[in-house]
Amino acid sequence: MIPLSDIHAQRLRDDNVVARRDDFFDWPRIKEVWATLTTWDALKAEYDRVSGVYEPWRAVWLSNQREALDILETHPSRDDVELGYDIQLAYEHWQRRAYWSWRHAFEGQRGCYPTFEDIAAKRHGRVCPPNHHMFGILGDQCGNMPDWRSAKRKASDRALYEQYAERHAECRAEREERERAAEAGNDPL
Repeated sequence: MIPLSDIHAQRLRDDNVVARRDDFFDWPRIKEVWATLTTWDALKAEYDRVSGVYEPWRAVWLSNQREALDILETHPSRDDVELGYDIQLAYEHWQRRAYWSWRHAFEGQRGCYPTFEDIAAKRHGRVCPPNHHMFGILGDQCGNMPDWRSAKRKASDRALYEQYAERHAECRAEREERERAAEAGNDPL
């Protein structure tokens, strides 16, 4: 579902930006999707619901955006087409700015970084996730992040966790000790 599309692929490569508010058809609705469809299965179900009308329109969009917008003006399922587009773009944004930034940070710090589940569930011992700046426009900057990883992606992440399990446990213990010391008024550094 929802592979990284060609819709904004050039801008992704050029600017390392996925989406801005004005890139979406219905900003309040996509914010609601981000906040309520927080699992892969929920997102996929909603995308599957609209993909039958969205994907043919998307094919036109990829070849001629002006024509696609003209078609959209009178499309009988305009709301579903727009929702499909917005879901696609939100997923690309999440994948690029939240998931891959987390994955690279976890690998780069060899496990001394919260797991994706901890970040998504806000169990990372901080007010904001370590890479909260990556969530950009859709998240509330300090959480409110869906976990749109597929079962296959989660399995890949579990393998990554296992690779760094010992170091991750050490880092977590050190971080928790620093937090306890800070709460007690003892600066451990």
